[in-house]
Amino acid sequence: MKHITASLAKTTRPTLARVLPRKRLFSILDRGRQRPVIWVTGPPGSGKTTLIASYIDSKNLRCTWYQIDHGDSDVATFFYYMGLATADQIDAKTKRLPLFTPEYQRDLTTFTRRY
Repeated sequence: MKHITASLAKTTRPTLARVLPRKRLFSILDRGRQRPVIWVTGPPGSGKTTLIASYIDSKNLRCTWYQIDHGDSDVATFFYYMGLATADQIDAKTKRLPLFTPEYQRDLTTFTRRY
């Protein structure tokens, strides 16, 4: 049985309409894909979300979408939503990612490594 999660703006990639492809920036992202993570930063309204969503669409890539905000300063909240964001990529036989519960508070580093 497949687990169904709620659709949350935080973990759902936005759909775009009529966006011009940014070939130069796509080329930079292509080179960045040699690494396990690409971090995009910039001021509000600079087009970060549109760039990444359109890149993913143009390359037909699988991704985990996680939009970080001020609420993520709480470690438990971060891990909770990250678990939701990745839930559809875990098959039914695989154990779900653990929640960051109080017993883990004393050793965040170990929890993070095992996560």
